[in-house]
Amino acid sequence: MASAEDDDDCVAAQSPASEPTSIDVNATLSQVCEHIYFDEGSSESVSVKTLEDIGGRYGLYTWPGAHVLAWYIWHHRLEIRGKNVVEIGAGTALPGILAAKLGADMVYLTDRSDADRVLSNCENAVRMNDIAAEVIPLDWGVFTPAMLSLPVRIVGDLI
Repeated sequence: MASAEDDDDCVAAQSPASEPTSIDVNATLSQVCEHIYFDEGSSESVSVKTLEDIGGRYGLYTWPGAHVLAWYIWHHRLEIRGKNVVEIGAGTALPGILAAKLGADMVYLTDRSDADRVLSNCENAVRMNDIAAEVIPLDWGVFTPAMLSLPVRIVGDLI
């Protein structure tokens, strides 16, 4: 039986100094949430930290579809390893960060170009999780041939 533990480990962020790496925690990004993925009976597990503002706008909290997508990625982790992944409408970037931690060669986290706080939140989450990922502003209809050729494209709750 496989398990994923989510949402139970959200704690209010006291200050950027309380985090292991330097993070620009905006006053509205009030929670650091830890999401742990594991299989029962196995020693393999992965932890992903996200920055969330429950009272914030769309991209500043983890939507239910992102949790389901991350769980799916965990259970298909062998298919992610060694691939380039783009997360469209990343928001808090839970699935994309998990893909990076599971061995994706390169991860691109994208959100709207006018969503400065969301993109900054993604950059902070990349640093907090100590992963290699590129945060890119991406608007609908503005796709490059290189992005469309990536073998793995993931989308959660995209509006």
